Amino acid sequence: MLNVANKKIIRKLSFRSFRSNRTRNIVALIAIALTTILFTSIFTVAISMNYSWQQQTMRMVGGSAHGGFKYLTKEQVNELKDHPLIKEYGYSVMLAMPMESPFHKHHTEIRYGNDDGAKLFFSYPTTGRMPSEVKELATDTKVLDLLGVPHELGQKVTFTYPLGGKNITDTFTLCGFWETDETMLASQIWLSKDYVEEKLSSYDKEADKGWGSNIIGTWSLDVMFDNSSNIEKNLSIIAEDKGYNTLDNTAGNYLDTGVNWAYTSTHLNSADRMITLLALAMIVVLIVLTGYLIIYNIFQISISNDIRFYGLLKTIGTTYKQLKRLIRNQALMLSLLGIPVGLVIGFFIGNTLTKIIMSNMAVTSTYITFNPWIFIGSAVFSCITVLISTRKPGKMAASVSPMEAVRFVERSIVKQKTSRTKTGSKVYRMARGNLIRSRKKTTLVILSLSLSVVLLSAVYTFAKGFNMDKFLSKFVVSDFVVGHADYFKSYFRSEDQKVTESIISAIHEQEGITEEGRVYLYTDLASVLQTKKKFMEFYSDLPPEHLDSSIINKKDEDMVEMNLDVYGLDELPMKHLKLVKGSIDLEQMNQEHGIIQLLSEDDYGNLYMHESIYNIGDKVSIHYITDYDIDDKGNVTENNGFDIDYKVVATAMIPNNISMRRYGSLNFAITSDTMREDMEIISNNKNVFSTMNYMINVEPDKESNMESFIKDYTNNVEADINYESKSTYTKEFQSFQNMFLLIGGILSLIIGFIGIMNFINAELTSIMSRKRELAMLNSIGMTGKQIKRMLVIEGLFYGGNAIVISFFVSILVGFFLIRQMESMLWFFQYHFTVIPILGVLPIFILLGIIIPLSAYKATNKQSIVERLREAE
Repeated sequence: MLNVANKKIIRKLSFRSFRSNRTRNIVALIAIALTTILFTSIFTVAISMNYSWQQQTMRMVGGSAHGGFKYLTKEQVNELKDHPLIKEYGYSVMLAMPMESPFHKHHTEIRYGNDDGAKLFFSYPTTGRMPSEVKELATDTKVLDLLGVPHELGQKVTFTYPLGGKNITDTFTLCGFWETDETMLASQIWLSKDYVEEKLSSYDKEADKGWGSNIIGTWSLDVMFDNSSNIEKNLSIIAEDKGYNTLDNTAGNYLDTGVNWAYTSTHLNSADRMITLLALAMIVVLIVLTGYLIIYNIFQISISNDIRFYGLLKTIGTTYKQLKRLIRNQALMLSLLGIPVGLVIGFFIGNTLTKIIMSNMAVTSTYITFNPWIFIGSAVFSCITVLISTRKPGKMAASVSPMEAVRFVERSIVKQKTSRTKTGSKVYRMARGNLIRSRKKTTLVILSLSLSVVLLSAVYTFAKGFNMDKFLSKFVVSDFVVGHADYFKSYFRSEDQKVTESIISAIHEQEGITEEGRVYLYTDLASVLQTKKKFMEFYSDLPPEHLDSSIINKKDEDMVEMNLDVYGLDELPMKHLKLVKGSIDLEQMNQEHGIIQLLSEDDYGNLYMHESIYNIGDKVSIHYITDYDIDDKGNVTENNGFDIDYKVVATAMIPNNISMRRYGSLNFAITSDTMREDMEIISNNKNVFSTMNYMINVEPDKESNMESFIKDYTNNVEADINYESKSTYTKEFQSFQNMFLLIGGILSLIIGFIGIMNFINAELTSIMSRKRELAMLNSIGMTGKQIKRMLVIEGLFYGGNAIVISFFVSILVGFFLIRQMESMLWFFQYHFTVIPILGVLPIFILLGIIIPLSAYKATNKQSIVERLREAE
């Protein structure tokens, strides 16, 4: 065969054939765009959620660096910063952390740092610059507001800070500022290098016994690597290469390091990564299958309709490869139009869904990321889907012989049965025969319709499986819990964060209170002596490298000190403890000086039994420290302390929402009466215990009034106090549930629209391609009413079978997949429901009636003779 340069001709044929199939092109364009929308929206949600979560967490952590070295000298910073693994770095040195007014309600750090360090802290001036002159200052608008300074460069800023046991008051010139990010838990005041080093040159660390004195004058080096994988390993390599170690904190060459846990890779093990990749792969396969079903069907139907055209091309010498290329070129032309539209719409939908999701995950800000992989990945997968979908139709067009093309009638190769009837063929039998004639097309249309219904059913079943009673039992033990704002951030520690008597009195004056009670907490240091064996049992869930090496090296019978927290409980919180063993009798506890060993639980209600290291009846001697100093290594020097003996009367689980809301230490509870008596002995006129939270129950009809009062009071009278209510969690639960319904509903709608389009396209092209056949039926006496009934039966057959298949597949999906969520989500309880399937049924019935009738009406405008001649 001659090698003829005919690519230009094939392109021209492709373009002209493309132009002649307007209906197919419109449907295929929409299908390709919808497939791309699915890819883009899923990728946008996944990437933007991860990015937003990381950004939010970074701001809470205080920086975007991969990791860093803490408590360094200036010489160590210079030694470490030039390591080849480090691609970017920032450094800073701490001067002071003021705790007195106006900084007593807002954590503020005074530092010197370089520009890159400030950027890694999210604390770089957006107006002005970093300090360079001795008496210059840069900070955020929150600090300026606390100091009453206008947001204008050149303003004089005066404040007082502690250093070396003295308070220093100084005035600076504002050279830069930035808007406060409410997510950040701390503000930075940047001062010049000369000023900070001059103040630290006379700083006596040994004489400083103030809070945080262990980090004053120490340098931090924050670093960025090529990527966020193996951060901890890279930090260790840097330290070891410079002659340091990061494991043994008792060694003289020890360096303290920190890994930024905001990066997803830092808390995903290989199994988690595999599960994540598998889930993403399943979603991609689902979308490819969805797109494939319609795009394949569109081209298959189109080629069936134009089969005579391809046969004629064969007669004039068009080769197998050229015909395949012709079909592929048309598909690529459609992709060039449909994919960009899908990318734009999908990105918009994806970011909208991301904001909805993140708002239900306590993320205050959603960060839109124009990650190029969103568009590259979506475009590539969409293009692959199109090429896969057109491959078989292309082979079909290329394989047909000229003679077969001329005689072609759409059918499946099935064994035909001959039947005799006295009444003639029934309409429903004719409809059934028409569908069987092209089994592959019929199967694909039914599958594409079923897929959308199955997905909708799965999403609805999943969202409705959220059990509100289970959810509320985890978070709510009373109608209202009142506490300091820091308490609800899991940061309660001192007398300054207590619930004030003024708000308790104000609440007590309101109508409808049925129960009330307080949870007290000892706010100074407390500890017990326990064997190393028991210590290791308690911390058995922690890796050994996270424990003090000096303890690990001890013998099992050696005594070690364990820090603990002691609660004092009124009757209301006491009755919400979940008893594990022993008994709780308040009167008996007061008489016997009883104490309850407290355990925590995981999200599924499983108790952390390794925290139970005492038996009922054991004696516990708690050492209360009321006066102490802390050195720069965090070691405590005791100045005054008392030992008080207790008897363990019970082991119980304390609900998270009335506890300190954090774990990691031994916890005990005594009655509030016992706490008041014991603290009076050891306090020495010092407040050593505080009201951590105040719980109340009210009459049902008074709940809304109480909530309005507490909300108004905490907003306008005592802004540092916050609260949680049962209605808060109810709204949170409903919002969380509606989020899944909305997102799943949107995705189901897109896939459902693809399925409906497939149905419409199949019905229209089938009826249009059967114009001659329908005309022949008219000519031999079949009435228009009978033909309409036959076509409607065909349409209802599609919808009916899709519903039946969806029902059985939904049962299987629910039982084998969704039901497994009970072991993954503690508030989930599986119940199969047919509501979404029944909801779709009327839509399918309407489509099965309207589309065939509309298509037949369009073909029936010509006379029978004209239709018979047109098809020849």
